[in-house]
Amino acid sequence: MTLRRARFGERKARSLIPVAVVAAVLGCAAVVTGGQMSVYGEEAPPVASPTPLPDSAAPGAPEKVGAAEVGIAEIGSELDGLADEELAYARALVGATERFASGTDVDGNPGAQFVGATVDVSEGDGQRRLVLTYFDYAAGASLGWNVNLTQDTVSDPIVSTALRPNASPRETEVAFSLLIGSKPASSVSADFLQATGTALTALDQVIHMTRAWAPPVPGTPADACETHRCVVLITQVPNGPFLPSDSYIVDLTARAVYDAL
Repeated sequence: MTLRRARFGERKARSLIPVAVVAAVLGCAAVVTGGQMSVYGEEAPPVASPTPLPDSAAPGAPEKVGAAEVGIAEIGSELDGLADEELAYARALVGATERFASGTDVDGNPGAQFVGATVDVSEGDGQRRLVLTYFDYAAGASLGWNVNLTQDTVSDPIVSTALRPNASPRETEVAFSLLIGSKPASSVSADFLQATGTALTALDQVIHMTRAWAPPVPGTPADACETHRCVVLITQVPNGPFLPSDSYIVDLTARAVYDAL
């Protein structure tokens, strides 16, 4: 699948998939999204969630550019799919908040890590509301901002250590680098080499998805994931076998890899 980087001003609708767990945690009666989240101890199947906008730490990210420069020409109706233009503007509004700036992203940079966004239709009053989710690696918590595009307002964030949002593209890149660079997961690279005859060095060499990880058994090394940001990578050789990457848990907070078995 080829991902196209969209301009801030380009309107591009996203698919709508209901996510009940987000509604339960963030207090929304109905939420629709093109991505997916997980609640600790209750994780749904992984769903690919491409994001064409720059990562929140990138120089051209909406959070860095600012709302005045990003701008927004069109706001969708209450039930429309989320457009890139709306998402960029909402991210810029969140980027201006003190709580975003005080957070830390997956690379240790200032500013919380953007994870995903949903359309909130809980009020049923025709106003355009979004819920933006970030992860603060310094606090070990998910941050959920309610952004009202109709009113041009941003709420105080809802902070949760129970919500396990699925990984962003940048988090997936970091997780992959940690995975293939670790001795415990050397079988992943070995199996790829055996299947293709080439070394595994880049994420785009495999078909991949990520899912959040919640530790089911206390007392294991992965028990650190109760408070750390941990993910599992599911990888497959194109037109070939699956790799054993899902046998390992990547702790993005501690930069560690654990055996999931």
